Amino acid sequence: MPQPITPAFLKNFIKAEAFRLGFVACGVSSAEPVPVTIRNKFNKQLMTGGVGDMSYLLRNEDVRFNPSKLLEGAKCIIVLAFNYYPPVKQNSSVPQVAFYAYGKDYHRILKDKLFQLLEKIRALNLQPFKARPFVDSAPLMERYWAQKAGIGKQGRNGLIIVPGYGSFCFLSEIVTTLELPPDEATFGSPCGKCSRCIEMCPAKAIQMDGTFLATQCLSYQTIEHKGEITDAVKKTMDKCLFGCDICQTVCPHNQRNTPHHEDAFLLPEWLRNMPREDWERLSPEMFEKLFRGSAILRAGYEGIQRNLEALTEFDDE
Repeated sequence: MPQPITPAFLKNFIKAEAFRLGFVACGVSSAEPVPVTIRNKFNKQLMTGGVGDMSYLLRNEDVRFNPSKLLEGAKCIIVLAFNYYPPVKQNSSVPQVAFYAYGKDYHRILKDKLFQLLEKIRALNLQPFKARPFVDSAPLMERYWAQKAGIGKQGRNGLIIVPGYGSFCFLSEIVTTLELPPDEATFGSPCGKCSRCIEMCPAKAIQMDGTFLATQCLSYQTIEHKGEITDAVKKTMDKCLFGCDICQTVCPHNQRNTPHHEDAFLLPEWLRNMPREDWERLSPEMFEKLFRGSAILRAGYEGIQRNLEALTEFDDE
């Protein structure tokens, strides 16, 4: 006799398929609106930390705090985490690229996996349901939903710490009209008395009171920021060309990470040892061809050249 497709059975099936696709964590949260206290905290953070050139953070507030605005009739949110800790890293002497940008752009890779997961669910011949997958492609408070779905706790560096995998994990979500039993939430700090990320952040963007000064962060400065890089920022960059992983690499939760097994996220050999001189010799056409399908394109050719110039000026002092 076939197994009845109860909500509990379906949730277990979804998790098993998610793990088969390479995700390292999967949890479910009910999709009610975000509590007012969390909304106020988010808005206070924007006011205190600033948004700079990330004006999109100020838009779609009604959608950000209410999943049913993304999908009418939404009942739950399936939250997934995908490990991207690299098995091979760049040579430490060359301009550094954040781990998440080593391989292909994760947005497309993970979105494809979410669609594959949805195909598996629909293959069970369930009653019709609606679902929308997201990978940084909607104004969802994904770190809140990750905690509410039991994926992990939020560290002092603002990132979700996934048990056994640390913070080097991409988050993605499926908002759906399926009714699934929620997992136990994991709100609370995983950090204890540790403050290594605060002490080691070169830009002093992470504050003890929990405030994150987003526009000071080197990831913002080298990727999102569109203007000139100030002398003060240049002195903190060291070899950070695209992004910064320091608050993660010093975190005790990331000292025994398991490397990922996703070919699309592997570091190309040519990028592993690419010196500044090779970066500087790139033409706009070469840059577009070399980094087609890479998150590095987000900074653009001009942004990368600006960052290189900032690194050069600091090295020359």
